[in-house]
Amino acid sequence: NATTRRDMQGNIIGVIGVGQDITERKKAEMESARIAQELTNLIDTANAPIFGIDKEGLVTEWNRTAVAITGYEKRETLGRNLVEEFITEEYKASVKEVLDKALKGIETANYEFPLYTKDRERREVLLNATTRRDMQGNIIGVIGVGQDITERKKLETRQKQTTDALTAWVKALEARNRQATLLSEAGNLLQSCLNLEEAYGIINQFAPKLFPDTPGALFILNSSARQVETVAVWGKPILGQHTFQPENCWALRRGRDHLVEEDRPDLLCRHLSSAPRFGYTCLPLVAMSETLGVLHLQANPELSGKPKDIREQEMESQHRLAKIVSEHFALNLANIKLRETLKFRAIRDPLTGLFNRRYLEETLTRELSRAVRNKETLGVIVLSLENLREFNGSYGHEAGGAVLRTVGDYLLRRTRGEDIACRYSDSEFALVMIGADSEATLLRAEKLREEIKALKAPSGKSASISAGVACYPEHGTTSETLLQAAESALFFAKIEGREGVAVATSK
Repeated sequence: NATTRRDMQGNIIGVIGVGQDITERKKAEMESARIAQELTNLIDTANAPIFGIDKEGLVTEWNRTAVAITGYEKRETLGRNLVEEFITEEYKASVKEVLDKALKGIETANYEFPLYTKDRERREVLLNATTRRDMQGNIIGVIGVGQDITERKKLETRQKQTTDALTAWVKALEARNRQATLLSEAGNLLQSCLNLEEAYGIINQFAPKLFPDTPGALFILNSSARQVETVAVWGKPILGQHTFQPENCWALRRGRDHLVEEDRPDLLCRHLSSAPRFGYTCLPLVAMSETLGVLHLQANPELSGKPKDIREQEMESQHRLAKIVSEHFALNLANIKLRETLKFRAIRDPLTGLFNRRYLEETLTRELSRAVRNKETLGVIVLSLENLREFNGSYGHEAGGAVLRTVGDYLLRRTRGEDIACRYSDSEFALVMIGADSEATLLRAEKLREEIKALKAPSGKSASISAGVACYPEHGTTSETLLQAAESALFFAKIEGREGVAVATSK
């Protein structure tokens, strides 16, 4: 430091120089500058993207790796606000929070966020935010060291997708195994059903398990194939009337599956009162070249919270299962129907619908055994249509058949549930009356003769009936002896005159 020197009068007489040895300080400054330069060089040449910001969040450092990854040159970033200008909107708040913590001395490690390059390419970055201080320890900014983990995230995503796909595949396999087990169990039960009504109950039991949370119904064509009737319903499907005509269902009309998607309500079947929200499927039940009915399934209401493509995938999966189930149900129902038909033909007379003679003889033996055990009586009436030949000769065999059907229909309608009405021969009928004695059986025979005579055949003429009556135990104790006794009584009724009723003589 040079200071002017003066005399007493204030005149300048020289200079006083005060020196200070700053060698060490200069060395320290030079060392500090060297370290700073080395740090700058280190930052600039690091393989990791590194940036620096000051306390206002403005960029002070931007190394070459950061340039390579982002596409932004260093001159394009210096002095600009990092968060506001280079971070995506959805992550601005969270990145700013990390940097603000570092500015308060709270350092953050391994914070992940996406960064978009100058070319708008998304890169995944792992950030470590470190507090930056001066020589005196004052916080002057933040140094951010990043790591480009884009490829790693892609690999993790692919691994997750693979894992998810594998999990979905396992779940689908488990679902298919469960469905196969249910179908097998349902099939075994359906094969054991004695009639269609039992089968409809089995379907109503298993359908909700095969299609959980999926509303649906099973419709069956009636015997005339002119009406479709609801026989099973599960869930809470949107249905119209439970009985409708076949042409009201597109699947029955076209003879093929009818799939209605959520955006095609114009193809709605008329048997629905309104369009299900996400669509439905109708599948015709066809087996042995015969259409039996239709399986109707509506979209799972739980689909409401899922994207459209997921809903479409699940509807497609449901349709594939429904196809298998409809074929399975159709085949089993057709087999049951065939068994019922064969059974009917085995024990029923095809013309009148009454039981045939074979069934009469087998059943009468069983009922006699029961009467013996219970010490009860049993009556048998054999009825003969006297003027059948007259109908056949005057009006043709079709007219004779019509008379037989008329009498058969009458006997079906006028027979008690526990009694047995049969066609005994070409022109004869038999009625077994459980628990009836001779007096009650005779009164019944007289009433039948009178009521049948009052019936009008299609030709307009009345049927002429004679009857023979026999009862257990006074007229026979076996089916053969009891029927022979009734036939003998019928013979005597005919001898005495047409339209007569006779009772067998006691043993």
